[in-house]
Amino acid sequence: MEKPKFRVLIVEDEFIVGLHLESILERLGHEVVGVVADEAEALHLVASERPDLIVTDIHLAGGGDGLKVARAGQESYGARSIVITGHRDGGTFLRAEEAGAQAFLRKPFGLTEVETVFSRL
Repeated sequence: MEKPKFRVLIVEDEFIVGLHLESILERLGHEVVGVVADEAEALHLVASERPDLIVTDIHLAGGGDGLKVARAGQESYGARSIVITGHRDGGTFLRAEEAGAQAFLRKPFGLTEVETVFSRL
């Protein structure tokens, strides 16, 4: 059985990381509805594009919070979320789980890691 394809919003303030993820997701057959770096723009796209899935870093440009974006997407539109993080501490994972994250994607990542995380959704 083929896995579902998602409409994905990427929220990542490292430009190269966002583009890398976009390329991988498109290669896997998902539709990327936007790649943004800050909380305000992400919240705007959540409302206008209503993605199925939000893949977000925790710390965003301008002091924004990716977990706030994930929570808003889930509460308003039922969007799932995957948290991107370079942190390995338990507090980071606990905050993300409390925000409703379904999975984690640890930096650095490549095709195999993304495919593995998405296969569990």
